[in-house]
Amino acid sequence: MNDLLHHLLIDRLIKMGIAVAALTVLAIGMAIIWRRTGPPSDR
Repeated sequence: MNDLLHHLLIDRLIKMGIAVAALTVLAIGMAIIWRRTGPPSDR
C-alpha cells in the first residue's frame, strides 16, 4: 500500500512539473513576443 502511495505521489509530482514547465515556457514566449512587438503605447 505504501508503494502505491509513493507511486501516486511521484506521478502527481511529474504532472505538476510538466505543467509548471509548460507555463514557464509559455510565459517566456509571451515575454519575447511582447518585447519584440513592444507596448501598444509605442505606436
